[in-house]
Amino acid sequence: MLSVGGSPAQALALAWRSEFEVYYCPPIFAEYERVLNRPKFKLSRGQIDGVLNKVSSLWINAVPPRSSVFAMDDNTDRIFYDTAKHYGAILVTGNLKHYPRESPVMNPHDFLEYYRQRANDYF
Repeated sequence: MLSVGGSPAQALALAWRSEFEVYYCPPIFAEYERVLNRPKFKLSRGQIDGVLNKVSSLWINAVPPRSSVFAMDDNTDRIFYDTAKHYGAILVTGNLKHYPRESPVMNPHDFLEYYRQRANDYF
């Protein structure tokens, strides 16, 4: 959202177009709202509401999975990991160091490469 042309923006654009299923649950939604309200992002209430409305209308509101038990540096990241694992999804994040190595976690650049390769496999 903050940079127009980067890999995170490209991955988000695919998600907004419903190119793949995206899962969220109430704790993830609450974390999105908390982060989007940080003063450093300088987002207006309208911008924040627009993002949250898109999330709730386009993405799958999933049941929060049972919490994992391994140690994490930032416990607010756990719900993202647990949801991805539970639903067999890929967690796309710039914070790879916050998650276990064996988990389905990719940075935005690697996710876009993976996505493009899978799209090419179909055609």
